Amino acid sequence: IIPVQQGQQLNASLSRGFCVLNVLDPNREIQAQQLQQWQGTSALNGEYYIQVSPQPGITQSDYKLDLSLTNSGLPASGTSTPTSSPSFSSSQTSPSPSVSPKTP
Repeated sequence: IIPVQQGQQLNASLSRGFCVLNVLDPNREIQAQQLQQWQGTSALNGEYYIQVSPQPGITQSDYKLDLSLTNSGLPASGTSTPTSSPSFSSSQTSPSPSVSPKTP
């Protein structure tokens, strides 16, 4: 689960292994499905969900998940202002790891 503000750019990528990722927005609508990497600009404020699971037919796999979140766009004056870019990297062995949305 990643807290994201509208207009921020989220990058997610998987390496080392036979896994795929899904990205769900705060409304639990799928933004990306069964990909190795995804990049998008958030349309909504809220918690985005990244699900990681083995590719079909694979029961277990090591993987590395890299996530980064950056502020996109320039200030109204057109001058560039540095922004912080928090990032997260994780290496795991998975039997079907997944971050699933909570049901209300």
